[in-house]
Amino acid sequence: MILSPVTLKEHQLTLQPLPVEDQVPMPTLDRFTVTAADGGPSPLTESVRSPYVEECWLPYLGCEALMFARRCDQQLSQLKDGAQSIAVIVSRWADALGMIYPEQVIAAKNRLVRFGMATWDDKGVMALKRHWPQVPDAIATAEHRKLLLAITDLP
Repeated sequence: MILSPVTLKEHQLTLQPLPVEDQVPMPTLDRFTVTAADGGPSPLTESVRSPYVEECWLPYLGCEALMFARRCDQQLSQLKDGAQSIAVIVSRWADALGMIYPEQVIAAKNRLVRFGMATWDDKGVMALKRHWPQVPDAIATAEHRKLLLAITDLP
């Protein structure tokens, strides 16, 4: 389809926000599934519930993401009868973890995914790594940490 100059002008890119009626609301994520990611421990990894993870990854992931990951790990370790996943009902998990807002669970999930401790697929399934690597030297500097933490975990 070839657009006329008049039509092209109407479709120019701009930094102006879209009118409210043109914006599509983000769907609210009220539940999702968590599974254990493939692969187990290796020589240079630590359990999610280890003191190393608490000491070294906590400054990057924050309390909420670490609590969320540890609760997922704990529940995944107690699965029975061939079950391979757990259901996260966001509002219930927020209450159980002492979070004020359900969005904090979503932010925790997003932070785990952003730092590579979990993956997220388009079916609403998060695969959590239950053994985490050492904190890479490349992000361990103060300026890198500051930049990483400045990225928002919610859209």
